[in-house]
Amino acid sequence: MKKVKQNQPKHHIGKSKDVVKVRRKKILKALIEGKTQEQAGIEAGLSPHTAQSQVSQILMNPNEKASFKELLDEVVPDGILVKKYHS
Repeated sequence: MKKVKQNQPKHHIGKSKDVVKVRRKKILKALIEGKTQEQAGIEAGLSPHTAQSQVSQILMNPNEKASFKELLDEVVPDGILVKKYHS
């Protein structure tokens, strides 16, 4: 059997690396602000139907995890976390 290559519609054209980087930064920033994964994805321009799963996949990437941790450390210093857990 031959595999038939399906052409994607034009609105599914691949995104440039710059567009993807900007979208991921928007997602991380929204998560730092306390928004849900779904809300962060929708605000970054993802489909409401797939936003949560796409953001989950993005956060599984080791580079994105590291970026998220760095941003979180900037916004919420360890001193605040210690106070919260000892209260």
